[in-house]
Amino acid sequence: MKFGFCAIWKNKLSEYHANKNDEIDTTLKINECFHKANDLGIKIYGLHNIRWSSDNQYFTYWECPNYEALEIVISDLEKAGDFKFAKSKHYVGNELYSFSSVRKEAIKNNLLLGSILFIGLKKRLANFQDDEFCEVLEKSMSDNNLIPNYCYNLKPFGLWNYFLYIQSSIFENYEGFIENLEELKLVHGFNYKIYTGVKESKFRFGRSYQMENEWAKK
Repeated sequence: MKFGFCAIWKNKLSEYHANKNDEIDTTLKINECFHKANDLGIKIYGLHNIRWSSDNQYFTYWECPNYEALEIVISDLEKAGDFKFAKSKHYVGNELYSFSSVRKEAIKNNLLLGSILFIGLKKRLANFQDDEFCEVLEKSMSDNNLIPNYCYNLKPFGLWNYFLYIQSSIFENYEGFIENLEELKLVHGFNYKIYTGVKESKFRFGRSYQMENEWAKK
């Protein structure tokens, strides 16, 4: 069984006050963890900057071939000191539905934006099975040129029922989709939360981010 993993976090003050040796050592160890994740078959969809749209700062999304591989990498990240410098929330779900009709397009394009969508049902969908509900979502995403990967079942691990990772080339594509979500929300009775971020090329320690951006020093 495949699993999806999402982490949403913000830096602790300790990261901004760390010295240069802390930064170099921690960054090196974290990058080693990511290389190990790749060797274990985990596909990491990068770092997404959500500072502009949330009180959190980043999220990442991983596709994991099994739960054991995820456990190994998370344990290694803890040993590397990652959680010493960041306050994070983790979400793990098993694969429920594959949006296979649009996955090929994501491979062809270098999409710069990514979103994590959480859905929580107020009541079980009386007229829909899980896969039928996902098909409704898939049509809306396709109509708005959004590229989803999988829908994951978060129960019984959390308060949300599902989470999805969605990619796009432009922000405007999300606007139409959110309008559709509001309509579906009224019909089917669910809550949702979406985090949209700009992909960054590599992990950056908070201290470097602060030193490179004058506004962040204030």
